[in-house]
Amino acid sequence: MATIKRSRRAVQTYELTTVTYGTASASYLTIKALQQTAIAIKDSQPFGAEIILRYFYVDDLLTGINFKTEAQRIIAEVRNILEKGKFELKKWASNEPELLQTIPTSCSGSTILNLDKSEGVNTLGLQWSTTDTLQYSLIPITTVKIITKRQIVSHISKIFDPLGLVRPFTIRAKILMQEIWKLKVDWNESLPLKMRKIWSCCK
Repeated sequence: MATIKRSRRAVQTYELTTVTYGTASASYLTIKALQQTAIAIKDSQPFGAEIILRYFYVDDLLTGINFKTEAQRIIAEVRNILEKGKFELKKWASNEPELLQTIPTSCSGSTILNLDKSEGVNTLGLQWSTTDTLQYSLIPITTVKIITKRQIVSHISKIFDPLGLVRPFTIRAKILMQEIWKLKVDWNESLPLKMRKIWSCCK
């Protein structure tokens, strides 16, 4: 049996200062570190801390305000708080050029997006643009002679609508699918005329 050599040297402690990605707790630790930074300074900067705690989703901060002075305060306090935790916000976006000018260009690798000059910025799965109140894109449905259950399910599954803007259509389409299931038709079997007419109205 190998002998263990005794040492009189002091015990050395090693600390991992980054999140080990791939572990079960990685996602939690990343978000918790961000929140704890805000909680630790909440007493001295409650406004900025509340913004961080309420409007961060994973690593995206999405918020807004009606007044420039309040927006400038958000930028200043949020940056100040997160810098204490060694977090650096990047990819700033605003529809107000004056606000973007208040962000120091010395921020290493930071990207500033002026929404008046770009088509928009993707955030939380949506494209944010200030040039239009409501904007959406349509992919034409190819007209086919034979309409099947498989085709309808495929079209319904392609709809990405987290805000529920086209829910009146999706509900009608899903109700139609319920009726089709009752008919017990095969996936590639042509649907009855009545069902085809209802689907034509939906699309």
